[in-house]
Amino acid sequence: MSTPKPTLSELQRILLEHRSENRPLAPSTNSRMNSKSGNNKRGFSVISDEDSENEENNSQHATIPTDNDSDSENENENENIEIQQTCDQIRRQIRTFLEAGEMKVTHFQRTLNISASSYGNFMKLNGKFAGARNQTYKAAYLFFKSREENGIPMPKKKAATSTSNNKAKIGEGSTGISSSSSGSAEKTQKSKKAIPGEEVSDITLSGETTQTVPIYTTCDEMRRTINAHLRQPSIIQASFLRSLTSQHPTAKSITAKQLNDFRGKKGPKAGNSSAVFYAAYVYFEKLRIKEGKGKSKLRVEMEDVWGDEGGITLRDMRRGYWCGPGAKPVEDKYGRVSFVGGGRG
Repeated sequence: MSTPKPTLSELQRILLEHRSENRPLAPSTNSRMNSKSGNNKRGFSVISDEDSENEENNSQHATIPTDNDSDSENENENENIEIQQTCDQIRRQIRTFLEAGEMKVTHFQRTLNISASSYGNFMKLNGKFAGARNQTYKAAYLFFKSREENGIPMPKKKAATSTSNNKAKIGEGSTGISSSSSGSAEKTQKSKKAIPGEEVSDITLSGETTQTVPIYTTCDEMRRTINAHLRQPSIIQASFLRSLTSQHPTAKSITAKQLNDFRGKKGPKAGNSSAVFYAAYVYFEKLRIKEGKGKSKLRVEMEDVWGDEGGITLRDMRRGYWCGPGAKPVEDKYGRVSFVGGGRG
């Protein structure tokens, strides 16, 4: 004869009795005795609230790997990584990558999780170890190494292009142009000449997308060029500032104060770290190419002087120079510094 199962009311009654008498409950449901043993015909197990809380606490103490753990492991690996390329090699890779149009400069900076100032400072430098402590150096190395390990080839660098020159080549030798179309073209040319240099977006310079266009002029010469440009009746300073901003990949806005500060300085390299100097050079270099003008005498001389350095330095030199006893630095018209009256310390 099978053992009858206890009803719910009986279970509740037994539980209350055990709690009031502080007696331990039956060990478990697995120890329930069957009818053959003849002992404890109503064997059963009850789990108390205290037991369930202990089980929950035990489950909460279980070690579960998280994404943060894996991130910290990756960070430790990156800290100990040995970079097998020089700073100059990394800079060349960055220029090639960005000039191929793979990313915008700002997108590249966000991908590497680096600041615009860190990127700009690193790209201005020249030398195998110049910038080795800059965060851009390691971040860019890891970025290109990851691409290489995933079989992604380095894109090919695009050559500098001019849309206006391409259009002129396409039009060579063509016939059948109506007088009305030629007339409208002449009007367009006249309207462009009304505001010289306002439209230079069809010119692309080498290094423009990476903010590394080599600069072959002095700050004094750039101030003379800007002053002459602003004296033209058709040029408005606010419009000129917008044009300068468009030539600088990382500058949010070049202000009138920045322009005035730059124009108020004096010296071949006075203001070389200003965004105005870099943006103005890019702007007027595009304008020179668009108008078909040749290089000035100073421009050719600057290429001879600063060609090996990739253009005049954009580093802030206001901190001065270390000189030997009795020596003093002398700057020539090209911005080169030499020491006279002793040796350099």
